[in-house]
Amino acid sequence: MKQEIRFCKATDGVRIAYAACGEGPPIIKASNWLTHLEYEWDSPIWRHWIRELCSHHRLIRYDERGNGLSDWDVEDISFDSWVRDLEAVVDAAGVERFALLGISRGGSVAIEYAVRHPERVSHLILYGAYAQGYARRPPSSERQKREALMTLVREGWGQDNPAFRQVFTSLFVPEATPEQMHWFNELQRITTSPVNAERIMKEAGLVDVANRLPKIKVPTLVLHSVEEASIPFECGRFIASNIPGAKFIPLMSKNHLLLETEPAWPVFLSAVGEFLGTPLHAAPQKAAAREARPTPVLPSDGDLLGPYRVRSLLGEGGMGVLFRAEDTRLGRAVAIKLLPVEVGHAPESRARFEREARAAAALNHPNICTIYDIGEHHDRSYIVMELLEGQTLHERIAAAPDSASTATGAQGPFQTKELLDLAIQIADALEAAHSEGIIHRDIKPANIFVTKRGQPKVLDFGLAKLAEDRDQEISSTFSQRNSTRRGPLTEPGTPLGTISYMSPEQVRGETLDTRTDLFSFGAVLYEMATGRRAFKEANSVLIIDSILNRQPPDVLQLNPQAPAELVRIIQRALAKDRESRYQSAAEIRNDLLRLKDDLGLRSSAPRGTQAASARGPLRWPLAVVGALVILSAALAAAYFGGWREKFSGGAGTAKIESLAVLPLDNLSADPEQEYFADGMTEALIAELSQIRALRVISRTSVMQFKGKHPPGGVAEISERLNVDAVVEGSVRRSEGRVEITAQLIHAESDRHLWAQSYNRELRDVLSLQSEVARAIAREIRITVTPEEEKRLARTQTVNPEAHELYLKGLYFLQRAPQGLPKAHQYLQESAAKDPTYAPTYAALCWLFMHMGNWNLQPPAEVLPKARAAALRALELDDSLAETRAALAGLKMTYDRDWPGAEREFLRAIELNPGLSQPRVRYAWYLSLMGRHDEAIDQARKAVELSPLAVDESRELGRALYMARRFDEAIRQFQSTLEVHPTDVLTHIALVRAYFLTGKHEEALKTYQESLVIRGAGPEVSKSVEVAFRKGGMKGTLRWALAFMNQQAKSRRVAPGDFAVVYCLLGENEAALDWLDKAYDEYDSWMFQLEDPLWDPLRSHPRFLALLRRLQLPSQSPNPVGDVTQLRKGT
Repeated sequence: MKQEIRFCKATDGVRIAYAACGEGPPIIKASNWLTHLEYEWDSPIWRHWIRELCSHHRLIRYDERGNGLSDWDVEDISFDSWVRDLEAVVDAAGVERFALLGISRGGSVAIEYAVRHPERVSHLILYGAYAQGYARRPPSSERQKREALMTLVREGWGQDNPAFRQVFTSLFVPEATPEQMHWFNELQRITTSPVNAERIMKEAGLVDVANRLPKIKVPTLVLHSVEEASIPFECGRFIASNIPGAKFIPLMSKNHLLLETEPAWPVFLSAVGEFLGTPLHAAPQKAAAREARPTPVLPSDGDLLGPYRVRSLLGEGGMGVLFRAEDTRLGRAVAIKLLPVEVGHAPESRARFEREARAAAALNHPNICTIYDIGEHHDRSYIVMELLEGQTLHERIAAAPDSASTATGAQGPFQTKELLDLAIQIADALEAAHSEGIIHRDIKPANIFVTKRGQPKVLDFGLAKLAEDRDQEISSTFSQRNSTRRGPLTEPGTPLGTISYMSPEQVRGETLDTRTDLFSFGAVLYEMATGRRAFKEANSVLIIDSILNRQPPDVLQLNPQAPAELVRIIQRALAKDRESRYQSAAEIRNDLLRLKDDLGLRSSAPRGTQAASARGPLRWPLAVVGALVILSAALAAAYFGGWREKFSGGAGTAKIESLAVLPLDNLSADPEQEYFADGMTEALIAELSQIRALRVISRTSVMQFKGKHPPGGVAEISERLNVDAVVEGSVRRSEGRVEITAQLIHAESDRHLWAQSYNRELRDVLSLQSEVARAIAREIRITVTPEEEKRLARTQTVNPEAHELYLKGLYFLQRAPQGLPKAHQYLQESAAKDPTYAPTYAALCWLFMHMGNWNLQPPAEVLPKARAAALRALELDDSLAETRAALAGLKMTYDRDWPGAEREFLRAIELNPGLSQPRVRYAWYLSLMGRHDEAIDQARKAVELSPLAVDESRELGRALYMARRFDEAIRQFQSTLEVHPTDVLTHIALVRAYFLTGKHEEALKTYQESLVIRGAGPEVSKSVEVAFRKGGMKGTLRWALAFMNQQAKSRRVAPGDFAVVYCLLGENEAALDWLDKAYDEYDSWMFQLEDPLWDPLRSHPRFLALLRRLQLPSQSPNPVGDVTQLRKGT
């Protein structure tokens, strides 16, 4: 039998491929999704359909547009175009009247055709069909499944994606053999393009021919598989009940496409044959051939496999059959796993099997099941391993109460101590394997055995890779038959084991490394903690969608008693991006060990360690024993004789006088809650900063480590920040409550000194911040004055909505200037929600001052608003350092009340000596007053509090610059740019310092860099260089003046900017005119008049008059005598 393939054209010119085979009354099969005339011909999925239908009929099939051999590059993919394709094929085939077969989506096309052309359809056969696409029919879970499937189409259509091998097989042919599975997997690759696949799926979801069903006038047979997962059984019943006179036959099958060997297939053929009046039935010779296929020979009790005598069957799984046996040589009980025929059958496969088995056997670890030997039995490979007594972790979890269904307060299947004991040993086993270059690939509870002594053993190391090799071998065998094959079938990987434990990269078919095991281990930990799978859905489509795109339910919802740190460990292990995941098994093991230690669950040694020790020699040399006894006595004496604190690991290990609060992790389900986590971090820093005896690193510096984990961990962070300890933790906000978990870590020893979780209502969030700060202060035994204790103990509540808006406003305020408009919006809304919340008004004060400083609005317009906000904040709470600092800044910029500004700066520092920003601004004030040594001292203290922050680092350089210590200033500015290379303000400050020291080339280069950072194009940078080459610095200043004039046409340019350029050009009167304008507009240059750039004007009467109006000192103590000379040289 052969088929003839021809082409016809649809009405819009699209070429449609169709084929005919067999003799007899015609049957036309309406095309369904996933068709390819050539590939289907000898396919184990379709060949029995084609053979049996062609035995008494002329069968006509075709590939619809966008599929198979038909045109792929088409504009119109719609339901109507599919019907037109069928009409074109009918006309081209020259058949007048025929039976019409519609399978799956082809059923809806067949329904529409039968209504439009009843005179041509003699019989209508609908199998696995639907009248309404997934988007048109309930329930919502069906739509969710299809949308998830759409995601997978985008992820991996046409690739060797494990997701597809699992998903498409489980949806369409869940009972497929390995041969059928691989053919079907290849089918999805070659039938159509990723773009067309998504277009077709979307259009299929919108199909709705339900109102056409009563209009069908031809005899109709409807058949549907009862248990199939792809198209619900109700779809078939709905069609049959709405077509007049339709006959409905349910088929007992789980497959959407009936397989040749299943009982439902002959039932289908018999029903269709009876309906058409032709004797269709399964070919007896094929059935006989199936019956004659040899079945694998399994050993019986007493049989020998090499030197091993089989005693009993223990179980059967995907990777073979497990027997209990006896080693006749050594007289010990062993377990033997007889592997599938495909593994180790061919010579190259056998070599791989032996190589993997040798590698796995080399793993000598107490928590890895030991492999003793390998061999063959009737051409089937087997592995001999240690016999374990106990049960798998899967069985342990299944036997425990389901925590997801118990009352609040239930625990997971394990007590915390047992969970940690097991988890630490499993992680240790993974580390041992990974260090030997072995990836498990199939970590799941069923592959972890817990002995009767409570010792975990990881099973089947190496077998996952063998399964992959087996799949590759099968794929290669079948792919050789297909000349249209497009690329390798199984590189780099295939799906293994239970899909719920696969990592995202495993699902996507990417190259795997050891971190895939860590994700799977995270899923195991989740299940141990909660009693349910992390990714538990109704079918594999939704499972894979969850693995790729969704977070599992909160551990604490299922097990409220789970330690918060364990939750953090699980969440990090389950990170979708492997770069954000734990990077090694050792890292996750160490976190588990620390948690166990923090919870006071320490034991003398983990069971795994004890087991390892038991394998060592039974007798040690006497000298070693004696030395250990002496050493033990010495340690005991030292411990009780005064070294106790040094070795105990308590908070007394060293005096803690400085610490950093690292950015709290956002554990909320919503990633948009980052602003809340950042706000809580800043609040905790502010609370702790109130303690004078404690140096707390500012928010700006610690935020450098947000989402980053330096290789050196806590030790590296503490060294860079110069602190004795760090606080790290997490915050979760959900349903009107907030939970904070914090832990204190000693930097030098890396010991966890304290950990605690807090859970409060959102309106109590302010009190919660103070409570955490007090607990940390108690733990480090720092001196807290009664006044500080009183401030920390304040009990406050806040409107949760107002607090949320405040945190959002703060988040954008710290991202000036781009974030200022949004900050304004959120802070105004916060004030409207709660007019009594002082921090909102303090933030509004800073906001308005920033808007003036960044020239977003004229300072004269926004500074009165800033003043009103500051006074309102002070009225509500005069003890907030932030309010005092804001008021001090306002007295400088708006009131020009210099004594008042200093009083507020000092009050802010007194209230919160750990805040760096008030010191930054106070240093600026001191420079303006000509008190340069004091300014430098305050700037250095600010840097100590925030060593990595840009403002603090730049301010130290500026204070040195104002003191005319230019070389030191240049070095400081350069140091700042090493850490913050895109900071424009530091670039401008460095330009000034270079200019005043005669380093004009350096000044030019730095100025060009600042232009690029501000978004200027290369032509701008080039033009300033041309100006410099032609006219020196004077030419450059002329260029800058023209550039500012151009800018002023579209936005505000500060008058002081014009004044300084005219000053350097030597045009004194113009400079002074612009300074008068700056005075009137409250320009920020008014508190920069101590800048050395103004030295050429310092003795000018108009300049002196300006200083008197401002009540500022008239003389710099260290004027730059040669600035005028430098100016002449421009």
